[in-house]
Amino acid sequence: MHKTGARSLLRGVSSLPIATGVQLCAPIAGAVAALGSGGNLTIKGFASTADEKIVVKCSPFRPHRLEPPSQEVETSGSELWEMLKTMTRMRRMELSADMLYKSKLARGFLHLADGQEAIPCGMEAALTFQDSMIQSYRTHLTYMGRGGTVKEVAAELMGRYTGAAKGIGGSMHLYKKENNFYGGAGIVGEQVRAVSVSIGGHAAFKTVEL
Repeated sequence: MHKTGARSLLRGVSSLPIATGVQLCAPIAGAVAALGSGGNLTIKGFASTADEKIVVKCSPFRPHRLEPPSQEVETSGSELWEMLKTMTRMRRMELSADMLYKSKLARGFLHLADGQEAIPCGMEAALTFQDSMIQSYRTHLTYMGRGGTVKEVAAELMGRYTGAAKGIGGSMHLYKKENNFYGGAGIVGEQVRAVSVSIGGHAAFKTVEL
């Protein structure tokens, strides 16, 4: 694939057309019904307007050595709609990244997270950019959740200076310090090191505050 092919892929993701509510209503309702029948999710009320409150009740769970959070979550149609758009854009980006890699336009390794879009969306719904984050693996979607763009991810994959880590980190080392995302460390066994780096980062922040 030539450079023009890569550009067309990026344009297709950046200007992602989101289906209308009529097109999306049936699959969303089906997914909610499937979750509800499995006992994992209960919708107490559907909103008639975009900003009307919706209460979602999760299945009971037992925490380990901590106080459990509320099992009822309040949201709105507009918030859920924005989450759906974000997850759809993330999925399209990962599928396009896969095409870039197979076309030999993405350099180095490629570690995708398609199918895991709900995780960063859920995290960012509970966090702000003041919260610091370090990740061990598969950072494309987390980077987007931290305010990154599709073009920055694609540029990083292709080794461009305009990428998330100026083109030298690649798929496994996206980074956005201004929003307190201190990157990923894609090395076997790195999950343990990510914990130690997180603890060290916490100590450093405390020192700076003092």
